[in-house]
Amino acid sequence: FKDRAKLLRRLIEMEEQIYSSKIDLAVAGVRRRRAEAAQATGSDDSEKDLEEAEAQEKELTGDISDREHLVAGLLSKLRDNEEATKDLQHVMKRKVLDTEHLDKLAMHVRNHILEVQNIELQLRDRAKEHLSERILTEVARDTEVRAWLPKIEIAKRPPSADRQLFTPSSKAPGAAARRSVHMSNAAQLTSSRVFQLGSRL
Repeated sequence: FKDRAKLLRRLIEMEEQIYSSKIDLAVAGVRRRRAEAAQATGSDDSEKDLEEAEAQEKELTGDISDREHLVAGLLSKLRDNEEATKDLQHVMKRKVLDTEHLDKLAMHVRNHILEVQNIELQLRDRAKEHLSERILTEVARDTEVRAWLPKIEIAKRPPSADRQLFTPSSKAPGAAARRSVHMSNAAQLTSSRVFQLGSRL
């Protein structure tokens, strides 16, 4: 679970950097289009401005591509971590024969899943807040940029009402009532069924 939290932190930081670069790319694109329009009218400075804007766009596009490749690698590691979590619970089900002890272990795993979900949501919300502030700043400088800004989807809220936030010290609602539930149900509380960490995972 610690590895998953670290991977999520790296993933969200990388996604924030990608979106920040896309905002820069939108600004550079507006600058390039203006330079092209000025060049058409014979402006003396237009050629230099156009070259600078095109160079910036090329650099930003390369940076975005490199980071998206890294994101794909992180997502692969997260999927592997997800499968390891499922395997752990299957091993628990096979090797722990005492039903009560098994239920306690299942709730322990579930609470760790909820804790990681809580961390992820906080990180995503913080990243979205930073990016929203950047967007407002760029639009305030130049309203034309608004039409070219990327749609920020780094902090989508969970669609299910069951996916609530939990602090590390809290337990899932109704935990006491479910302690008598057999492990055949409790052991299957994997992160893919309880709290999917984003639609991609």
